[in-house]
Amino acid sequence: MFKSILLVIGEDSGNSEIIPAAVNLAAVYGASLTAVFIAGHDYECMLGDEWISDSGMLNRFFSYMESEMNRRTVHVLDEVTEKCNNLGLQVTVMQKTGNPGSAVISLYEEMGPFDLVVINKSLINRGDNRVKKGMDSVIRSLVCPMLIYPEQRSV
Repeated sequence: MFKSILLVIGEDSGNSEIIPAAVNLAAVYGASLTAVFIAGHDYECMLGDEWISDSGMLNRFFSYMESEMNRRTVHVLDEVTEKCNNLGLQVTVMQKTGNPGSAVISLYEEMGPFDLVVINKSLINRGDNRVKKGMDSVIRSLVCPMLIYPEQRSV
């Protein structure tokens, strides 16, 4: 039924549930898994003109944020790779930055078609209205089923 699955993950706590779910789906159907980590640049929006006025400090801030984002990305994608390798599954991992909707569409066009897209609801809800509308158009435009994994609820 599913031969290729696209797993879309991001910088949130829901990864601990969505990764095993997507890997298990791939194992059940003998599908290949493509996992993409969408790294946003939300920290750029929180900086006002006065917040960091020194250009050197601003560059160090951006360098630090980029290195932290890369560290988290590598950690999450290594987890996906390990789980797939343990089950003998074919896996491709990558990182994209920016708008989740644009990233999903470009991946689908470059590497697709996929038989299933698995995405965390928190990625759809992330960002401003422009991002949410972009994800809404992704949901309507893909020609494959989407499994929108629910957000984790705090207890």
